[in-house]
Amino acid sequence: MSSWRLPLEVCEDIIDHIPPRHILTSPVIFGISGDRRPPGHLTYRRDLCACALTCRSWVPRTRIKLFCYVLLNSPKSGQAFVEAISASPELGWYIQCLSIGTSHNRYQVKRPSEGWIYKVIQALPPITPNLHYLEYCNLPFPHPIFIALSAQFVTVKSLHLNSMRGDTPRRLAQILSAFKNVKELTITDPRFERDLIGRDFYYGRAQRPVNLNLVLGRDVDADRYNLHELLIKSGLCGSLRKLSLEINKSQYPLLDSLVPHCSRTLRVLFISFPSRVAEESSLTFFHILRLMGLSHSKIEHLSVAIPTREPIIDICDNMDDLPSSLVTLRLDTGMPFPKYSSSWAGVKRCHVSDSVLAGDRFPKLRSVELRFRDLVDVRVKERSPKRRSHKRSPSPVEPSGWNLSTKTEEALRSADRKGVFKDIFPNLYSKGLLWCGHWTPSVPQSVIFCVSGEKKWESRLTTRYEDL
Repeated sequence: MSSWRLPLEVCEDIIDHIPPRHILTSPVIFGISGDRRPPGHLTYRRDLCACALTCRSWVPRTRIKLFCYVLLNSPKSGQAFVEAISASPELGWYIQCLSIGTSHNRYQVKRPSEGWIYKVIQALPPITPNLHYLEYCNLPFPHPIFIALSAQFVTVKSLHLNSMRGDTPRRLAQILSAFKNVKELTITDPRFERDLIGRDFYYGRAQRPVNLNLVLGRDVDADRYNLHELLIKSGLCGSLRKLSLEINKSQYPLLDSLVPHCSRTLRVLFISFPSRVAEESSLTFFHILRLMGLSHSKIEHLSVAIPTREPIIDICDNMDDLPSSLVTLRLDTGMPFPKYSSSWAGVKRCHVSDSVLAGDRFPKLRSVELRFRDLVDVRVKERSPKRRSHKRSPSPVEPSGWNLSTKTEEALRSADRKGVFKDIFPNLYSKGLLWCGHWTPSVPQSVIFCVSGEKKWESRLTTRYEDL
């Protein structure tokens, strides 16, 4: 009895219609795969390689998907890539996105040589006419040859500089001036050996990018580098569209000086506060809004992650501090979903904010997302006196006050069945704008559940900052 198989036409349609999201999460990694592997990339690559070996007519179909996004993160992968391109130069036509560099490790004393990167860059430009996305990760700019080679990428429209290293910001200015046709620039965690001087940064005659995205982690000392002065004096604030900050104490000047200068162009704002910083500074949600003066800005997507115990209360006070152009409002909390009820004392305050958010002041508002942390995996060890090594250590116990056996998703479902969200936010609930969900530190994307509207409990991946 023959096994059941799909028709060839159906298989070809499946290969041709692989979503771009799956392509970008499954890059070709030549040689040894490094630490920057996206999850699930091996599955798609293995399946596409099997398709290429199954039928000769499928080879060009699979090549388009396999070489759409190429990731090079080691000397071995760079050498394998150069050999493959030299043997088959037509493969360069399929490359649309390219990421070059090593994984960043601040504790690494001896860094590997970057000589292989020059060979890759030197061999690429003539054979990659469709390359529009280029990412440099954890690379230095010590030599003018690097700048000259980078200037050959005339087709690049989107440039990403991730954890770049240099002695002064002049190196950063030189690499920006080399790309003449860049329309979107993303700078993530820049690191310089010497303190920044505002006049040391000269952008050159290159065309300014239409969209500038700035991502700063908690390890970046913004006060030492004077990043707010750097961006203001260089004129890059006029292009800033996305801003992501993982706040530490040194980055407070970015809130009260940088954001007001970018209020006309800024559209996406993502702010995250570690629990220790939030406790020391006693910041609340609307303290941040007042500090930045966002009421007159044109921000469309606002996401604030602050570990507060009352996330619903935080959006109830001083609604006038929110910009009227909001499309998405997302609040992340470091606490699990609390046991709210219809007799909760803060219901009246929530009714006021509910009527404002669902009213005429926010005509473009499409969703209000509340995300609670999932503490199912948390374990705390009990202190015990010293014992001999042959005896077992005490087993983990649950900390008092947490019910670790109840998942956050089940708590949200139970609250919705009891009508808690309908009582707290009646207007948002009736219009289908209220979303709730949970997030886990080990999972890059959390799940948001719709607790209102016709599409009830339809799970979806929450909108990532990079996709906005």
